[in-house]
Amino acid sequence: MTIRAYLRTRKARYSIVGTIGLVLAMGLGMAGSIIGDARYSYATLVLLPIVLVCTLFSRSLRCPRCKGDVGSYTSLIRLRGAPLVRRVDFCAYCGVSLDEPIVPKES
Repeated sequence: MTIRAYLRTRKARYSIVGTIGLVLAMGLGMAGSIIGDARYSYATLVLLPIVLVCTLFSRSLRCPRCKGDVGSYTSLIRLRGAPLVRRVDFCAYCGVSLDEPIVPKES
């Protein structure tokens, strides 16, 4: 597995869980306002911290080689390389190419 694939799967996992949590929170909030039951609002308040935690975790991804914080400048679009967005090719901290395989540290 390459470093790019590793970062992409971790970022996608947090994004998917955060998006599902946000959609559920919005749906429960709307259902609570339509039905008038406070339990839906409480369920919304439980889901919103999950969304925030997923957002924070996706922003704090670390390079598997140097443990530098690469989550702040890597988005899913920048990892894939969209036509209008410049693709990230190197770690800003250690300079390793993101297309190299993950090699475990030798002790």
